[in-house]
Parts: sequence; C-alpha cells; structure tokens
Amino acid sequence: MRISSAERKQHLIKATVALMRAKGVQSLNLRAIATEAGASLATVYYCFDSKEDLLSNAVEYWLRRMVEIPDTAKTNKGPLGLVKTVLRIAEEYWTNLVNDPQDVLGQIELVLWAVRQSSSDALAKRIYERYMATLGDIFTNAVAVSGETSTWDPQELARAFISLVDGASLQFIADPTATGHRERFFRALLLILADSVDSDRKGREGELGEEG
Repeated sequence: MRISSAERKQHLIKATVALMRAKGVQSLNLRAIATEAGASLATVYYCFDSKEDLLSNAVEYWLRRMVEIPDTAKTNKGPLGLVKTVLRIAEEYWTNLVNDPQDVLGQIELVLWAVRQSSSDALAKRIYERYMATLGDIFTNAVAVSGETSTWDPQELARAFISLVDGASLQFIADPTATGHRERFFRALLLILADSVDSDRKGREGELGEEG
C-alpha cells in the first residue's frame, strides 16, 4: 500500500522520538532514524530538509505529548479541589517515573539539548512555558470548580511544582535503588501545599498527612 508523504514524515518523527527516549538526543543520526522507521536514508532527505529540521519536528511532537496532562480537577463525585488535584497529578508523575524512567530521562536530555543549541534556546524556554501554562490552567480550574480561595497564584504553584519534579527526577534517575525518594518528594510537596488553600485548612492538612 502506498504511504503518503505526511505518513512517512510521521513514521520518521515517531522513530526519532523513540531513539531520543532510548539513547538520548546527542546519539541521533539520520541513518539510525531511517533504520528505526524502516525507511531508506533517501526517504529521510526527501521528507526533511536536514537533520535539524527532523529534530525540530520530533521535538515539537514530543513536546505536545509531554504536556498532555489530563484535567484531573473533577471526578464523578464532584470537584477535587486544588490540593487533591495537585496530589493526583503528582501520583501520575511518580508512577511514570518509576515505571518508565527512560521517558523522563529523555525529557531532561531534550531540555538540555535545546539549551546547548544556540539556535534552539527558544525551544527550551517554550518547553517550560508549555508545562507551566498547562499545569497552571489545571490548577486554576481546580480552584474555580471547588470554590476555594488559594493563597498561591496557580501559575506560580505550577512553577514550584515543576521545580520540585525536576529535582526529584534527577535524584531518582541518578540512584533509583536508594530509599526514600517518594517520601521526600511528597513531603516537600505537602510543605508547598500546606498554606495553598484557605478553606478548611486544618481538615485538609489532616487528609494530606494520610495521603503522603
């Protein structure tokens, strides 16, 4: 069956992302990408102007996937509120870190690669801007649907959350067999959240102590 040019591009982009996750951005070359995609080197050059063009498209594809965080502010029982929404996203993040550390490592390497490339410094900034905007919107919605009053600006809370996630990720990846990674991460998160919501604070702190 004949494959369209658009489909070929998608195959090559997905192959590039797969190699990024497995071996890191620095190890990529067009021949390896073509082999991963089951395509010829000529096909790669036909679909993309250069390696940088292919990488840029692959980065954008992965970036869209990285920020596809589900809106967890509501359940079938009603709104979760800010604290439980943050904790649910944190649980999803931690599960992914433990089950697929290569994916998280690939994301970190992607940011570092973008920072090192003078032509891609805007891309590194865009990665974090997308993360913060996505999380900030979810946190804003969590406050709105629950009727809470947050002492944190949701965008600033998103920035603090991402800072904590970055540090916890690096520590876990550097020494995954060490004890206490999860406990330290959630303890630090609970400290961030301790004064985040005015309504019924004491009761919520009790819930957080149980969940952490």
